[in-house]
Amino acid sequence: MQKHKQMKKYFVILSALFLYLGTAGCKEENETLPDDTYIELKDLDVETVQNLVQGKWEVISISGGLAGTTEKPADMYIEFIGTTVWCIIRSGSISDRTITKWEKAKDLTFGGGICLTIEGSFPILLVNLYNDTLHFRDMLYDGYNFNAVRVK
Repeated sequence: MQKHKQMKKYFVILSALFLYLGTAGCKEENETLPDDTYIELKDLDVETVQNLVQGKWEVISISGGLAGTTEKPADMYIEFIGTTVWCIIRSGSISDRTITKWEKAKDLTFGGGICLTIEGSFPILLVNLYNDTLHFRDMLYDGYNFNAVRVK
């Protein structure tokens, strides 16, 4: 009987310890992410988005396409120069493209964002900013999603 009481006491203590450890590390999602770090670009006007994305961005992931693959490109950058130049820099070679139009886009397939019409390319949809990470995509059904981190 004494042994049964001791085991019961250890069981209660261990249960309380596991309960504490299981809940002590939990935090509400909003506690770790301030409200101002996630920006839906579809909610902003074109001029504001143009100002937000100016500068150089390192592309850190490309995913999607017909096969649904994910690539972590080495040495790939995009740069917005003013409102008319989209520059792709890959392994030191530069490809400048002219942005012919910036416009708000609402689409059943792609959601919303700011659409860039770029000379010689598919339209690009700027979707959101999360901290210093820009998410954008090709406006194609089986297009690619890109994530880029601001470098300057």
